[in-house]
Amino acid sequence: MKGIMPEKIRTRQSKIGFGTPEDEWFRTTLFQSFIENMLNSRDFNENPYINSKIAKEQYSLHLSRKTNISQEIWKWINLNEWLNKIK
Repeated sequence: MKGIMPEKIRTRQSKIGFGTPEDEWFRTTLFQSFIENMLNSRDFNENPYINSKIAKEQYSLHLSRKTNISQEIWKWINLNEWLNKIK
């Protein structure tokens, strides 16, 4: 962005990122339906990289708020989508 954005803005040190509440999003009705459909799909259950039985158990714990596995859920979604695209 050098030469495009004013240097005062480009080099300021106060810029910080922000978190997003994926853990809560993955507990909403919309995401829960999407994730459960994925976890129960044939493609996901035949995925050689993820143990679907353990994934289902972990997601159940996530829904009951006993753990936060939002990063793992995000990985499952992306891996599953990617594997479906390359078929």
